[in-house]
Amino acid sequence: MRKQAVALVTLLIGVSACGLDSPVRGLDFREPAGWTATPGTGSSQVWYKERPGRIDTDSLIVSRTKESNRGYLDDAGDGRQLASKPITICGDQPAWYRETKRVRPEVEEILESITTSWDGVAYKALYIRLSNDSRDGAAEAAIRSLCKKKST
Repeated sequence: MRKQAVALVTLLIGVSACGLDSPVRGLDFREPAGWTATPGTGSSQVWYKERPGRIDTDSLIVSRTKESNRGYLDDAGDGRQLASKPITICGDQPAWYRETKRVRPEVEEILESITTSWDGVAYKALYIRLSNDSRDGAAEAAIRSLCKKKST
């Protein structure tokens, strides 16, 4: 997982050098306290948290796309689905929650995701951790905070 994270971070840094922005700009998204943010690419951004004494990290990824491309966000990927259900976030915003267990040659991961959309834009927040690690409350709160910014 560490090698994948480093490759993804490198890609995001390279793309962000082109002047792109965070996909959470304009949202009331609350990034998890104590996590490190990478630069946004316009369509995605990664936050990570290192666990002491280990080379792997927990990851949180937020993606944004046109509503017409939402199928790519709804894809749960490979793995065994543990949960899939409609939920409400941000008071009254309909969303979809998925939890998947993914087994790879060297690691078993839990992927939790929230997908929602409004105004023709679809958003997905994905939290990835090792299956034997405890849940991070800040990360779980963050993926549920894909909220449309309230007008003031």
